[in-house]
Amino acid sequence: MEENKSKLDYQWQLRNGWKPDEDYVFVSYSSRDWAKVYPCVMAMRARGVNVYIDIEFLENQSASWLSNFQDTLFRGSGCKGIVSFLSMDYLRSYACLMEQLANRTNKMRKRMGKPLPVFYVALDPELGTLQQMSAYIYSDAVRRESVKERVEMSPPEYLVLQKFVMDCHFPQYQDADSVKELLDDIHDKHDVATTMYDLIFSNPSEMPSIQAFEGVEECAQLLTDNFINDKNNSIKLKILKDLKQETLARLGKSAPKEEEEAPGPPAEEKQLPPEEKLPAAPAEEQPPVLEQPPAPPAPPEPPVVEQPTPLEEDPDWQEKLRQKEEEMRRLEQENQQPDREEETTSAIQQLMDRAERGDADSQVELGICYASGDGVPQDWAKAAYWYRQAAEQGDMYGQYNLGWRCYNGEGVEQSFEQAVDWFRKAAEQGYAQAQCMLGVCCGAGEGTPQDWAQAVYWYKEAAEQGDEVAQYNLGWRYHNGQGVEQSLEKAAEWIRRSAEQG
Repeated sequence: MEENKSKLDYQWQLRNGWKPDEDYVFVSYSSRDWAKVYPCVMAMRARGVNVYIDIEFLENQSASWLSNFQDTLFRGSGCKGIVSFLSMDYLRSYACLMEQLANRTNKMRKRMGKPLPVFYVALDPELGTLQQMSAYIYSDAVRRESVKERVEMSPPEYLVLQKFVMDCHFPQYQDADSVKELLDDIHDKHDVATTMYDLIFSNPSEMPSIQAFEGVEECAQLLTDNFINDKNNSIKLKILKDLKQETLARLGKSAPKEEEEAPGPPAEEKQLPPEEKLPAAPAEEQPPVLEQPPAPPAPPEPPVVEQPTPLEEDPDWQEKLRQKEEEMRRLEQENQQPDREEETTSAIQQLMDRAERGDADSQVELGICYASGDGVPQDWAKAAYWYRQAAEQGDMYGQYNLGWRCYNGEGVEQSFEQAVDWFRKAAEQGYAQAQCMLGVCCGAGEGTPQDWAQAVYWYKEAAEQGDEVAQYNLGWRYHNGQGVEQSLEKAAEWIRRSAEQG
Protein backbone atom coordinates (compact mmCIF):
# COMPACT_ATOMS: atom_id res chain seq x y z
CA MET A 1 0.00 0.00 0.00
CA GLU A 2 1.19 3.51 -0.76
CA GLU A 3 2.18 5.43 2.37
CA ASN A 4 1.90 9.09 3.41
CA LYS A 5 -1.28 9.78 1.48
CA SER A 6 -3.60 12.43 2.80
CA LYS A 7 -7.10 11.90 4.11
CA LEU A 8 -8.53 13.51 0.98
CA ASP A 9 -6.49 11.20 -1.28
CA TYR A 10 -7.99 8.16 0.43
CA GLN A 11 -11.51 9.61 0.42
CA TRP A 12 -11.25 10.18 -3.32
CA GLN A 13 -9.98 6.64 -3.90
CA LEU A 14 -12.64 5.09 -1.65
CA ARG A 15 -15.60 7.01 -3.02
CA ASN A 16 -18.00 4.87 -5.05
CA GLY A 17 -15.47 2.03 -4.91
CA TRP A 18 -17.80 -0.79 -3.84
CA LYS A 19 -20.36 -2.86 -5.73
CA PRO A 20 -23.87 -2.18 -4.29
CA ASP A 21 -25.39 -4.99 -6.36
CA GLU A 22 -23.06 -7.62 -4.84
CA ASP A 23 -22.80 -9.13 -1.34
CA TYR A 24 -20.64 -6.95 0.91
CA VAL A 25 -19.32 -6.31 4.42
CA PHE A 26 -20.07 -3.12 6.34
CA VAL A 27 -17.29 -1.16 8.07
CA SER A 28 -18.07 0.46 11.43
CA TYR A 29 -15.40 2.90 12.59
CA SER A 30 -14.62 6.29 14.09
CA SER A 31 -13.64 8.86 11.47
CA ARG A 32 -10.69 9.87 13.66
CA ASP A 33 -9.11 6.47 12.93
CA TRP A 34 -9.02 7.08 9.17
CA ALA A 35 -5.22 6.69 8.91
CA LYS A 36 -5.52 2.95 9.68
CA VAL A 37 -9.06 2.21 8.52
CA TYR A 38 -8.95 3.80 5.04
CA PRO A 39 -5.82 1.96 3.80
CA CYS A 40 -7.11 -1.32 5.31
CA VAL A 41 -10.38 -1.01 3.36
CA MET A 42 -8.44 -0.27 0.18
CA ALA A 43 -6.24 -3.32 0.83
CA MET A 44 -9.32 -5.53 1.22
CA ARG A 45 -10.87 -4.18 -1.97
CA ALA A 46 -7.55 -4.74 -3.73
CA ARG A 47 -8.01 -8.40 -2.79
CA GLY A 48 -11.45 -8.41 -4.41
CA VAL A 49 -13.53 -8.18 -1.20
CA ASN A 50 -16.60 -5.96 -1.57
CA VAL A 51 -16.37 -3.58 1.40
CA TYR A 52 -18.81 -0.74 2.13
CA ILE A 53 -17.51 2.27 4.06
CA ASP A 54 -19.32 5.56 4.51
CA ILE A 55 -16.45 7.96 3.92
CA GLU A 56 -18.68 10.97 4.56
CA PHE A 57 -19.40 9.70 8.11
CA LEU A 58 -19.20 12.33 10.81
CA GLU A 59 -20.65 12.08 14.29
CA ASN A 60 -23.79 14.10 14.97
CA GLN A 61 -24.45 14.58 11.27
CA SER A 62 -28.22 14.55 10.87
CA ALA A 63 -31.28 12.36 10.65
CA SER A 64 -30.31 11.70 7.03
CA TRP A 65 -27.21 9.87 8.24
CA LEU A 66 -29.42 7.65 10.39
CA SER A 67 -31.47 6.63 7.37
CA ASN A 68 -28.29 6.05 5.37
CA PHE A 69 -26.66 3.54 7.69
CA GLN A 70 -29.93 1.74 8.45
CA ASP A 71 -30.56 1.33 4.72
CA THR A 72 -27.06 -0.06 4.26
CA LEU A 73 -27.32 -2.56 7.13
CA PHE A 74 -30.91 -3.65 6.62
CA ARG A 75 -31.40 -3.36 2.86
CA GLY A 76 -32.18 -6.76 1.30
CA SER A 77 -29.66 -9.43 2.21
CA GLY A 78 -26.58 -7.94 0.60
CA CYS A 79 -24.78 -7.11 3.85
CA LYS A 80 -23.13 -10.31 5.10
CA GLY A 81 -21.12 -9.06 8.05
CA ILE A 82 -19.61 -6.13 9.93
CA VAL A 83 -16.00 -5.14 10.60
CA SER A 84 -15.70 -2.94 13.69
CA PHE A 85 -12.40 -1.08 14.19
CA LEU A 86 -12.15 -0.62 17.96
CA SER A 87 -10.43 2.38 19.53
CA MET A 88 -11.27 4.70 22.39
CA ASP A 89 -12.66 7.15 19.84
CA TYR A 90 -14.89 4.32 18.60
CA LEU A 91 -16.13 3.44 22.08
CA ARG A 92 -16.82 7.12 22.80
CA SER A 93 -18.91 7.53 19.63
CA TYR A 94 -22.66 7.16 20.13
CA ALA A 95 -22.99 6.87 16.34
CA CYS A 96 -20.84 3.72 16.47
CA LEU A 97 -22.94 2.53 19.44
CA MET A 98 -26.04 2.88 17.26
CA GLU A 99 -24.45 0.76 14.52
CA GLN A 100 -23.66 -1.96 17.07
CA LEU A 101 -27.19 -1.83 18.50
CA ALA A 102 -28.82 -1.86 15.06
CA ASN A 103 -27.28 -5.27 14.41
CA ARG A 104 -28.78 -6.65 17.65
CA THR A 105 -32.32 -5.43 17.14
CA ASN A 106 -35.37 -7.58 16.60
CA LYS A 107 -35.65 -5.86 13.24
CA MET A 108 -32.32 -7.37 12.17
CA ARG A 109 -33.37 -10.80 13.41
CA LYS A 110 -36.60 -10.60 11.42
CA ARG A 111 -34.73 -9.55 8.29
CA MET A 112 -31.67 -11.81 8.50
CA GLY A 113 -32.74 -14.55 10.96
CA LYS A 114 -29.99 -13.55 13.40
CA PRO A 115 -27.50 -10.72 13.97
CA LEU A 116 -24.81 -10.31 11.34
CA PRO A 117 -21.39 -11.71 12.31
CA VAL A 118 -19.08 -9.00 13.62
CA PHE A 119 -15.29 -9.04 13.30
CA TYR A 120 -13.61 -6.80 15.87
CA VAL A 121 -10.19 -5.29 15.15
CA ALA A 122 -8.46 -3.57 18.08
CA LEU A 123 -6.63 -0.48 16.84
CA ASP A 124 -5.65 0.33 20.43
CA PRO A 125 -3.68 -2.51 22.08
CA GLU A 126 -5.46 -1.76 25.38
CA LEU A 127 -8.70 -3.05 23.82
CA GLY A 128 -7.35 -6.44 22.77
CA THR A 129 -9.44 -8.38 25.31
CA LEU A 130 -12.66 -7.62 27.21
CA GLN A 131 -10.73 -7.60 30.49
CA GLN A 132 -8.28 -5.05 29.11
CA MET A 133 -11.15 -3.04 27.62
CA SER A 134 -12.98 -2.80 30.93
CA ALA A 135 -9.85 -1.82 32.86
CA TYR A 136 -8.89 0.78 30.26
CA ILE A 137 -12.32 2.42 29.94
CA TYR A 138 -12.63 2.86 33.70
CA SER A 139 -9.02 3.97 34.26
CA ASP A 140 -8.58 7.42 35.77
CA ALA A 141 -6.61 8.76 32.79
CA VAL A 142 -9.21 7.73 30.19
CA ARG A 143 -12.10 8.88 32.36
CA ARG A 144 -10.57 12.33 32.95
CA GLU A 145 -9.86 12.74 29.24
CA SER A 146 -13.31 11.53 28.15
CA VAL A 147 -15.43 13.65 30.48
CA LYS A 148 -13.99 16.82 28.94
CA GLU A 149 -15.92 16.21 25.70
CA ARG A 150 -19.64 16.88 26.00
CA VAL A 151 -22.23 14.98 23.97
CA GLU A 152 -25.50 16.40 22.70
CA MET A 153 -27.75 14.22 20.58
CA SER A 154 -30.23 15.73 18.18
CA PRO A 155 -33.90 14.70 18.73
CA PRO A 156 -33.90 12.28 15.74
CA GLU A 157 -30.70 10.62 16.96
CA TYR A 158 -32.06 10.32 20.50
CA LEU A 159 -35.26 8.70 19.24
CA VAL A 160 -33.43 6.18 17.03
CA LEU A 161 -31.05 5.23 19.84
CA GLN A 162 -34.01 4.84 22.18
CA LYS A 163 -35.79 2.64 19.63
CA PHE A 164 -32.72 0.44 19.15
CA VAL A 165 -32.22 -0.12 22.91
CA MET A 166 -35.88 -1.04 23.30
CA ASP A 167 -35.79 -3.35 20.26
CA CYS A 168 -32.72 -5.20 21.56
CA HIS A 169 -34.71 -6.38 24.64
CA PHE A 170 -31.91 -5.96 27.16
CA PRO A 171 -33.05 -7.47 30.48
CA GLN A 172 -32.03 -4.35 32.41
CA TYR A 173 -33.87 -1.99 30.03
CA GLN A 174 -37.30 -3.51 29.53
CA ASP A 175 -39.48 -0.41 29.62
CA ALA A 176 -39.43 3.08 28.13
CA ASP A 177 -38.71 4.77 31.48
CA SER A 178 -35.55 2.75 32.14
CA VAL A 179 -34.29 3.39 28.58
CA LYS A 180 -35.01 7.11 28.89
CA GLU A 181 -33.13 7.22 32.18
CA LEU A 182 -30.17 5.45 30.54
CA LEU A 183 -30.02 7.90 27.63
CA ASP A 184 -30.64 11.00 29.74
CA ASP A 185 -27.56 10.08 31.77
CA ILE A 186 -25.31 10.36 28.69
CA HIS A 187 -23.67 13.76 29.05
CA ASP A 188 -20.08 13.21 27.93
CA LYS A 189 -18.00 10.75 25.94
CA HIS A 190 -17.11 8.71 29.01
CA ASP A 191 -20.83 8.08 29.48
CA VAL A 192 -20.95 6.86 25.87
CA ALA A 193 -17.98 4.52 26.37
CA THR A 194 -19.37 2.96 29.54
CA THR A 195 -22.79 2.58 27.90
CA MET A 196 -21.16 0.93 24.88
CA TYR A 197 -19.32 -1.50 27.14
CA ASP A 198 -22.43 -2.22 29.21
CA LEU A 199 -24.68 -2.91 26.23
CA ILE A 200 -22.29 -4.52 23.75
CA PHE A 201 -19.35 -6.09 25.54
CA SER A 202 -20.35 -6.98 29.11
CA ASN A 203 -22.51 -10.04 28.38
CA PRO A 204 -20.39 -13.13 29.24
CA SER A 205 -22.53 -15.28 26.92
CA GLU A 206 -21.49 -13.16 23.93
CA MET A 207 -17.72 -13.11 24.20
CA PRO A 208 -16.53 -11.61 20.92
CA SER A 209 -13.24 -12.53 19.32
CA ILE A 210 -11.02 -9.45 19.00
CA GLN A 211 -8.21 -9.39 16.46
CA ALA A 212 -5.20 -7.17 17.14
CA PHE A 213 -4.28 -4.68 14.42
CA GLU A 214 -0.72 -5.58 13.39
CA GLY A 215 -0.48 -3.62 10.17
CA VAL A 216 -2.64 -2.78 7.18
CA GLU A 217 -1.73 -5.70 4.91
CA GLU A 218 -1.76 -8.26 7.72
CA CYS A 219 -5.17 -7.10 8.93
CA ALA A 220 -6.63 -7.00 5.42
CA GLN A 221 -5.40 -10.52 4.67
CA LEU A 222 -6.76 -12.00 7.91
CA LEU A 223 -10.16 -10.41 7.34
CA THR A 224 -10.19 -11.52 3.72
CA ASP A 225 -9.45 -15.10 4.80
CA ASN A 226 -12.46 -14.94 7.14
CA PHE A 227 -14.76 -13.59 4.45
CA ILE A 228 -13.95 -16.20 1.81
CA ASN A 229 -13.45 -19.19 4.12
CA ASP A 230 -15.49 -22.19 2.97
CA LYS A 231 -16.11 -23.12 6.61
CA ASN A 232 -17.67 -19.72 7.35
CA ASN A 233 -20.99 -20.14 5.55
CA SER A 234 -22.57 -17.14 7.29
CA ILE A 235 -20.34 -14.65 5.53
CA LYS A 236 -18.72 -16.46 2.64
CA LEU A 237 -18.11 -13.94 -0.15
CA LYS A 238 -16.82 -14.42 -3.63
CA ILE A 239 -13.78 -12.57 -4.88
CA LEU A 240 -14.77 -9.84 -7.35
CA LYS A 241 -12.09 -9.63 -10.01
CA ASP A 242 -13.46 -6.40 -11.48
CA LEU A 243 -13.43 -4.75 -8.04
CA LYS A 244 -9.84 -5.90 -7.55
CA GLN A 245 -8.75 -4.41 -10.88
CA GLU A 246 -10.61 -1.15 -10.31
CA THR A 247 -9.13 -0.75 -6.83
CA LEU A 248 -5.59 -1.42 -8.01
CA ALA A 249 -6.12 1.20 -10.71
CA ARG A 250 -7.34 3.69 -8.10
CA LEU A 251 -4.34 3.03 -5.89
CA GLY A 252 -2.10 4.07 -8.76
CA LYS A 253 -3.71 7.48 -8.99
CA SER A 254 -3.72 10.64 -6.91
CA ALA A 255 -6.84 12.61 -6.22
CA PRO A 256 -7.32 15.32 -8.83
CA LYS A 257 -8.30 18.67 -7.39
CA GLU A 258 -11.70 18.57 -9.08
CA GLU A 259 -12.49 15.13 -7.66
CA GLU A 260 -11.60 16.15 -4.13
CA GLU A 261 -14.23 18.86 -4.24
CA ALA A 262 -16.88 17.01 -6.22
CA PRO A 263 -20.30 16.40 -4.64
CA GLY A 264 -20.85 12.99 -3.06
CA PRO A 265 -21.73 9.52 -4.27
CA PRO A 266 -24.41 8.79 -6.88
CA ALA A 267 -28.04 8.73 -5.73
CA GLU A 268 -28.51 4.99 -6.05
CA GLU A 269 -26.14 4.38 -3.11
CA LYS A 270 -28.48 6.46 -0.89
CA GLN A 271 -25.55 8.25 0.73
CA LEU A 272 -25.51 11.80 1.96
CA PRO A 273 -23.97 14.53 -0.16
CA PRO A 274 -20.59 15.41 1.38
CA GLU A 275 -21.42 17.18 4.64
CA GLU A 276 -18.24 19.20 5.00
CA LYS A 277 -15.80 19.98 2.26
CA LEU A 278 -12.24 20.88 3.08
CA PRO A 279 -10.47 23.78 1.42
CA ALA A 280 -9.21 22.55 -1.92
CA ALA A 281 -5.51 22.87 -1.23
CA PRO A 282 -3.26 24.10 1.55
CA ALA A 283 -1.46 27.32 0.83
CA GLU A 284 1.79 25.56 0.04
CA GLU A 285 0.44 24.61 -3.38
CA GLN A 286 -0.29 28.25 -4.17
CA PRO A 287 1.93 30.54 -2.06
CA PRO A 288 0.02 33.58 -0.79
CA VAL A 289 0.93 36.88 -2.39
CA LEU A 290 0.49 39.79 -0.03
CA GLU A 291 0.75 42.49 -2.65
CA GLN A 292 -0.27 41.65 -6.16
CA PRO A 293 1.67 43.76 -8.66
CA PRO A 294 -0.37 45.37 -11.41
CA ALA A 295 -0.66 43.33 -14.57
CA PRO A 296 1.67 44.45 -17.36
CA PRO A 297 0.04 46.07 -20.39
CA ALA A 298 -1.00 43.65 -23.09
CA PRO A 299 1.55 43.37 -25.93
CA PRO A 300 0.51 44.72 -29.31
CA GLU A 301 -1.03 42.25 -31.72
CA PRO A 302 1.64 40.76 -34.01
CA PRO A 303 1.44 41.83 -37.63
CA VAL A 304 -0.22 39.41 -40.03
CA VAL A 305 2.36 37.73 -42.20
CA GLU A 306 2.08 35.25 -44.98
CA GLN A 307 2.31 31.62 -43.93
CA PRO A 308 5.73 30.13 -44.74
CA THR A 309 6.00 27.38 -47.28
CA PRO A 310 5.52 23.95 -45.64
CA LEU A 311 8.90 22.41 -44.89
CA GLU A 312 8.33 19.37 -47.10
CA GLU A 313 7.64 21.64 -50.10
CA ASP A 314 10.90 23.57 -49.63
CA PRO A 315 13.63 22.24 -51.98
CA ASP A 316 16.19 22.59 -49.16
CA TRP A 317 13.98 20.96 -46.50
CA GLN A 318 16.49 18.27 -45.56
CA GLU A 319 19.24 20.77 -44.77
CA LYS A 320 16.84 23.01 -42.86
CA LEU A 321 15.56 20.07 -40.86
CA ARG A 322 19.12 19.07 -39.96
CA GLN A 323 19.85 22.64 -38.83
CA LYS A 324 16.66 22.70 -36.74
CA GLU A 325 17.59 19.43 -35.02
CA GLU A 326 21.07 20.74 -34.23
CA GLU A 327 19.55 23.92 -32.79
CA MET A 328 17.22 21.88 -30.57
CA ARG A 329 20.12 19.73 -29.33
CA ARG A 330 22.12 22.86 -28.55
CA LEU A 331 19.27 24.38 -26.56
CA GLU A 332 18.75 21.10 -24.71
CA GLN A 333 22.43 20.97 -23.73
CA GLU A 334 22.30 24.56 -22.52
CA ASN A 335 19.28 23.76 -20.35
CA GLN A 336 21.25 20.91 -18.79
CA GLN A 337 24.11 23.17 -17.74
CA PRO A 338 24.54 23.62 -13.98
CA ASP A 339 23.69 27.34 -14.18
CA ARG A 340 20.04 26.73 -13.37
CA GLU A 341 20.89 24.53 -10.40
CA GLU A 342 23.32 27.14 -9.14
CA GLU A 343 20.67 29.84 -9.53
CA THR A 344 18.14 27.72 -7.61
CA THR A 345 20.65 26.96 -4.86
CA SER A 346 21.52 30.62 -4.60
CA ALA A 347 17.85 31.63 -4.41
CA ILE A 348 17.14 29.06 -1.69
CA GLN A 349 20.17 30.21 0.27
CA GLN A 350 19.02 33.82 0.08
CA LEU A 351 15.53 32.77 1.14
CA MET A 352 16.97 30.80 4.04
CA ASP A 353 19.11 33.76 5.12
CA ARG A 354 16.04 36.02 5.26
CA ALA A 355 14.04 33.32 7.08
CA GLU A 356 16.75 32.85 9.69
CA ARG A 357 16.80 36.61 10.26
CA GLY A 358 13.13 36.34 11.21
CA ASP A 359 11.33 37.47 8.05
CA ALA A 360 7.89 35.81 8.32
CA ASP A 361 7.12 35.94 4.60
CA SER A 362 10.39 34.17 3.83
CA GLN A 363 9.71 31.59 6.54
CA VAL A 364 6.36 30.74 4.98
CA GLU A 365 7.88 30.61 1.51
CA LEU A 366 10.68 28.35 2.74
CA GLY A 367 8.10 26.09 4.37
CA ILE A 368 6.33 25.91 1.01
CA CYS A 369 9.57 24.89 -0.68
CA TYR A 370 10.13 22.05 1.79
CA ALA A 371 6.50 20.94 1.54
CA SER A 372 6.52 20.82 -2.26
CA GLY A 373 10.16 19.78 -2.78
CA ASP A 374 10.79 22.94 -4.81
CA GLY A 375 14.55 23.56 -4.88
CA VAL A 376 15.12 21.40 -1.79
CA PRO A 377 14.35 17.77 -0.91
CA GLN A 378 10.78 17.42 0.30
CA ASP A 379 10.73 17.40 4.09
CA TRP A 380 7.46 17.80 6.03
CA ALA A 381 9.25 18.25 9.35
CA LYS A 382 11.26 21.20 8.03
CA ALA A 383 8.14 22.61 6.37
CA ALA A 384 6.32 22.47 9.70
CA TYR A 385 9.32 24.04 11.46
CA TRP A 386 9.35 27.10 9.21
CA TYR A 387 5.58 27.44 9.25
CA ARG A 388 5.77 27.47 13.04
CA GLN A 389 8.42 30.18 13.01
CA ALA A 390 6.11 32.40 10.96
CA ALA A 391 2.96 31.35 12.85
CA GLU A 392 4.43 32.31 16.20
CA GLN A 393 5.07 35.77 14.82
CA GLY A 394 1.35 36.04 14.02
CA ASP A 395 1.58 35.37 10.28
CA MET A 396 -1.84 34.03 9.24
CA TYR A 397 -0.45 32.07 6.28
CA GLY A 398 2.05 30.33 8.53
CA GLN A 399 -0.72 29.65 11.05
CA TYR A 400 -3.02 28.15 8.44
CA ASN A 401 -0.29 25.97 6.90
CA LEU A 402 0.86 24.78 10.32
CA GLY A 403 -2.76 23.97 11.14
CA TRP A 404 -2.92 21.75 8.06
CA ARG A 405 0.23 19.93 9.07
CA CYS A 406 -1.22 19.29 12.55
CA TYR A 407 -4.54 18.19 11.03
CA ASN A 408 -2.91 15.64 8.71
CA GLY A 409 0.01 14.69 10.97
CA GLU A 410 2.59 15.69 8.37
CA GLY A 411 5.93 16.65 9.87
CA VAL A 412 4.35 16.86 13.33
CA GLU A 413 2.33 14.54 15.51
CA GLN A 414 -1.30 14.62 14.42
CA SER A 415 -3.40 16.77 16.73
CA PHE A 416 -6.85 18.07 15.83
CA GLU A 417 -6.73 20.29 18.93
CA GLN A 418 -3.56 22.06 17.80
CA ALA A 419 -4.90 22.26 14.25
CA VAL A 420 -8.02 24.03 15.51
CA ASP A 421 -5.90 26.39 17.60
CA TRP A 422 -3.85 27.49 14.57
CA PHE A 423 -6.86 27.62 12.23
CA ARG A 424 -8.61 29.86 14.76
CA LYS A 425 -5.66 32.24 14.99
CA ALA A 426 -5.59 32.62 11.20
CA ALA A 427 -9.40 32.80 10.97
CA GLU A 428 -9.55 35.63 13.49
CA GLN A 429 -7.25 37.59 11.20
CA GLY A 430 -9.77 37.17 8.39
CA TYR A 431 -8.12 34.42 6.34
CA ALA A 432 -11.04 32.82 4.49
CA GLN A 433 -9.58 29.33 4.01
CA ALA A 434 -8.76 29.11 7.72
CA GLN A 435 -12.29 30.24 8.56
CA CYS A 436 -13.70 27.51 6.33
CA MET A 437 -11.46 24.85 7.85
CA LEU A 438 -12.38 25.97 11.36
CA GLY A 439 -16.02 25.55 10.37
CA VAL A 440 -15.27 22.00 9.22
CA CYS A 441 -13.69 21.15 12.59
CA CYS A 442 -16.57 22.70 14.55
CA GLY A 443 -19.10 20.72 12.51
CA ALA A 444 -17.14 17.46 12.79
CA GLY A 445 -16.25 17.85 16.45
CA GLU A 446 -12.58 17.40 15.56
CA GLY A 447 -10.32 19.12 18.07
CA THR A 448 -13.21 21.12 19.51
CA PRO A 449 -16.67 20.32 20.86
CA GLN A 450 -19.14 19.74 18.05
CA ASP A 451 -21.07 23.00 17.53
CA TRP A 452 -23.13 23.62 14.40
CA ALA A 453 -23.77 27.26 15.30
CA GLN A 454 -20.02 27.91 15.43
CA ALA A 455 -19.55 26.00 12.17
CA VAL A 456 -22.16 28.21 10.49
CA TYR A 457 -20.55 31.35 11.89
CA TRP A 458 -17.16 30.56 10.39
CA TYR A 459 -18.59 29.29 7.11
CA LYS A 460 -20.48 32.56 6.75
CA GLU A 461 -17.34 34.61 7.47
CA ALA A 462 -15.48 32.78 4.70
CA ALA A 463 -18.43 32.57 2.32
CA GLU A 464 -18.96 36.32 2.37
CA GLN A 465 -15.34 36.70 1.25
CA GLY A 466 -16.11 34.52 -1.76
CA ASP A 467 -14.67 31.18 -0.58
CA GLU A 468 -16.50 28.64 -2.74
CA VAL A 469 -16.03 25.69 -0.37
CA ALA A 470 -17.44 27.66 2.57
CA GLN A 471 -20.36 28.76 0.38
CA TYR A 472 -21.12 25.13 -0.41
CA ASN A 473 -20.90 24.03 3.24
CA LEU A 474 -22.99 26.99 4.41
CA GLY A 475 -25.62 26.05 1.85
CA TRP A 476 -25.80 22.55 3.33
CA ARG A 477 -26.25 23.91 6.83
CA TYR A 478 -29.24 25.96 5.61
CA HIS A 479 -30.51 22.90 3.75
CA ASN A 480 -30.42 20.72 6.88
CA GLY A 481 -31.22 23.45 9.42
CA GLN A 482 -28.09 22.77 11.46
CA GLY A 483 -26.79 25.72 13.46
CA VAL A 484 -29.18 28.00 11.60
CA GLU A 485 -32.88 28.14 10.84
CA GLN A 486 -33.64 25.91 7.86
CA SER A 487 -34.08 27.81 4.61
CA LEU A 488 -34.04 26.04 1.26
CA GLU A 489 -33.98 29.43 -0.47
CA LYS A 490 -30.75 30.46 1.28
CA ALA A 491 -29.35 26.97 0.75
CA ALA A 492 -29.94 27.31 -2.99
CA GLU A 493 -28.44 30.82 -3.01
CA TRP A 494 -25.17 29.80 -1.36
CA ILE A 495 -24.79 26.55 -3.29
CA ARG A 496 -25.45 28.49 -6.52
CA ARG A 497 -22.68 30.97 -5.62
CA SER A 498 -20.30 28.07 -5.10
CA ALA A 499 -21.41 26.40 -8.35
CA GLU A 500 -20.86 29.59 -10.32
CA GLN A 501 -17.22 29.51 -9.21
CA GLY A 502 -16.85 26.08 -10.75
